Amino acid sequence: TDVAAFFESGCNWTPSGGTLQLIGDNNTDILVDEATNFNFYNLTIGDGVNSKTVDINATSEGTTDINGDLTIGTNGTLDANAEPMEVGDEWTNNGNFNHGNNTVTFDGTGTQIIDSDGATTHAFYDVVLSGSGTVQVDGAMSGANPELKINDDILISSGTLDFNSRFIQVDDDFNKTSGNLYMDTANS
Repeated sequence: TDVAAFFESGCNWTPSGGTLQLIGDNNTDILVDEATNFNFYNLTIGDGVNSKTVDINATSEGTTDINGDLTIGTNGTLDANAEPMEVGDEWTNNGNFNHGNNTVTFDGTGTQIIDSDGATTHAFYDVVLSGSGTVQVDGAMSGANPELKINDDILISSGTLDFNSRFIQVDDDFNKTSGNLYMDTANS
């Protein structure tokens, strides 16, 4: 296994733009060792052709913070290994997302799109909406598969969740302490 990014104690990296694309045909780890800030702007897993697996591993309370877009390409896999993640813009999954019982927080200020249309594995475990923007579900999964599947809980603490006439499945608690919820009753 190769290490693509290693953040150790006292490390502060907060890019204001650009994309880190992890490509190739091998497994890659993103390691967090008590990092103060563990941020990306845009993060892309895979090139859409070669198989690529990226593991997020932390030795302490590290959070993978993607201030822009997260894209998991075709044949790409992101293993979260129960590590918390924050996403500030779009979530596009055309490959595999293995949550490992983690929490994904959508904390953007604009419109954030969750699109897992091309995904093989796309379920989240816990989802939190904490930004002031709108998180909109997109995509067209086939058959009885929901466009947004949450294996545990969702919490809307601010912002808006827009079902966008899509089917959403939450297996445990659906909580809203603030914010808004827009849904098409035919698909809820």
